[in-house]
Amino acid sequence: MAFGEIFMGNFIKESSFCKFFYYNQALSIAHIGYDDFSVVKPEKIFRTQKTYTWHFVLSGSGTLEIYDKKYKIRAGEMFFIPPKQKMRYYPNKNDPWEYVWFAFSRDEIAQYSALAGFSANAPVSRIKNFEKTKYILKKLFDKLLLNECGHFKALSAFFDILEQYNENDEPTGIKLVKKLIDENFASASFNIEQLCRDVNISHAHLLRLFKKEYDITLVKYIISKRIALACELLCTTDLSVSSVAFSCGFTDEIHFMKSFKKATGYSATKFRKQHTVS
Repeated sequence: MAFGEIFMGNFIKESSFCKFFYYNQALSIAHIGYDDFSVVKPEKIFRTQKTYTWHFVLSGSGTLEIYDKKYKIRAGEMFFIPPKQKMRYYPNKNDPWEYVWFAFSRDEIAQYSALAGFSANAPVSRIKNFEKTKYILKKLFDKLLLNECGHFKALSAFFDILEQYNENDEPTGIKLVKKLIDENFASASFNIEQLCRDVNISHAHLLRLFKKEYDITLVKYIISKRIALACELLCTTDLSVSSVAFSCGFTDEIHFMKSFKKATGYSATKFRKQHTVS
């Protein structure tokens, strides 16, 4: 199984999902959604829409028609549709697509679409880093389905995707895993098992790849990142030891204290006293 395949089967447990937002700022999401057309019945009639929509095709393939132009689209590509254009889009009958969309009501989104390579004559573009984009979207929809995500978190996820178009050297493979760890290790919800599920790789295989590439075990690397952050917080903040522990990704204060003592030779309290400048 390919390392880059972030998920197996359906993207989420719902075949169709839509979340509406009620903001009207300079750049705001009108609604965001997901459809799995192996279940959902497509619309094939020509129509127009009031919003700008930005679709990320996760699997399968389909067709976009704008006026008299036709575009074949497959997984790993995205398409952008401005309002008031006569268009239709529909899945390949033998390979129905699965996609996520963001809908925007304000014209400001047009400048961002140009950054991603869209234009009036090019409504289809490749997703620059398909694996990372799916990872970001999966995290977003997991929160949306639990009703734990508001407008600004959704907008933040969109900008996380868009940020890739300003980056020149996107990591892939095990380097992508390391980057995801570096970005998420301090979260209390982060763990290796979930990381393995997100990137669709077995636990044992990931451990072998990481040790081979970086000459340190994955567990030791994560703990070292958390301890380094704990040292910084102990020296620069007045957070309690338990707050420092949870801020660094530890879910158990006793585990944190044992790990910190083993790594530094000091208790967290003694480390703070000896390393804090009066």
